[in-house]
Amino acid sequence: MILFSWISYQGVKNAAIHTGKERLVSLTSQLGSMFSQSMSTLSNTTRIRANHASIIRFLADTNYYRDSAMHILEGISQDSTSVLVDLFNADDQLLLRSSRRLIHERVNFDSITDQLSLKADTSVGNIYLLSDSMYYPVIQPVWVNQRVVGSLVRWRLLYTTPQTIEQLSQLMGTKAALYIGNGDGSLWTDLVKPVGYHMPDSMQFNEPIEYRNPERGKFFAAYNRIQNTPWLVSLEFSQQNLLDPANRFLQWMIIGGLILLGIGILLAWIMSRNIIRPLNRLTEAASGIAHGNYIPTEGADRRDEVGKLARAFNSMLEQVREARQGLEQKVVESGEMNEQLRNLTAHLQNIREEERIHIAREMHDELGQVLTAFKMDISWLQKRLGESAEEPTREKLAEMSKLVDDAVIFVRKVASELRPSVLDDFG
Repeated sequence: MILFSWISYQGVKNAAIHTGKERLVSLTSQLGSMFSQSMSTLSNTTRIRANHASIIRFLADTNYYRDSAMHILEGISQDSTSVLVDLFNADDQLLLRSSRRLIHERVNFDSITDQLSLKADTSVGNIYLLSDSMYYPVIQPVWVNQRVVGSLVRWRLLYTTPQTIEQLSQLMGTKAALYIGNGDGSLWTDLVKPVGYHMPDSMQFNEPIEYRNPERGKFFAAYNRIQNTPWLVSLEFSQQNLLDPANRFLQWMIIGGLILLGIGILLAWIMSRNIIRPLNRLTEAASGIAHGNYIPTEGADRRDEVGKLARAFNSMLEQVREARQGLEQKVVESGEMNEQLRNLTAHLQNIREEERIHIAREMHDELGQVLTAFKMDISWLQKRLGESAEEPTREKLAEMSKLVDDAVIFVRKVASELRPSVLDDFG
């Protein structure tokens, strides 16, 4: 979402800058044409007045037609922006002057008149700053038979109200700044007051340029010449104002993205809750198996993967229950079998002990009596024969007596091993 918003913002930004540059060039060209037409109309009006018959007759003979010539000048000076009209002869000497509210007594126009070319074709001169106001001349030579017999200089006040400039700026959009200045850069004005405006070195006509103002930021500007005048018109767009639509678009993208992100988080929380809750129940059921709780978990009726997992878990739980019951049955059967084995072992042990007792008693009683009797018979033979018996016979009887003694000891030992007497004494 962030990447898409950034790419969209860059696209809108580049489109806004490109469109702004095209509109800047177009507006500058239109403004130049508008001012050029206005100045052309002003020059034509001045030419008609300058070539009036009363003006020509007066220049031919200054002793006559003064009043009619003065009436023409006064008619020109009645224009709302015309403040002074001068009529010069062929030698550039001032003959007549018509001034509104005697402005020539407060503003020294004569100091600028010397710099004007009065013999040229109809032209609009540079803008001059005189007594905190800006004026420009409209010069019209008076021709008679292809010969200049005089010149009419019409001084006009250059001023526009701030409200008009504000309306024009709103009409052009993006808070455009309009400047008009002399082609030599001697004076620039925003049509309300002089401004410290400097043309960039890379200025090109009918081509937008970019420059950065240390105080006001980056600007796009376009320049155009105003035909029939030595003036230039400049129109500027601030990059900040030009990018306002793109910035608003980015803000709406951010707001929309945050809303979508919030909706996505909410939906993800709801979905995760629907998934995690059955999983928690499965976890609790799995933990309960260790404590012998074989309660089936809920959610087996769901159609999703969680439902499949719940059904598989319940099936496994049933199998575990059956396996445990079988194991418990086998444990019981194994216990019973062990008890029987213990009883059998004890019975066999009793039988073996009784058998040993019987064998031990038989050996002690029967075999012991036989050996004792045999021992007594040998002793009787030895006494009976006495010293009359031969040596081999006596030795043989002695050996037989010894063997009987050994046999008695052996019988006692075997009987003791089969049934120690301590068992009879202490159990």
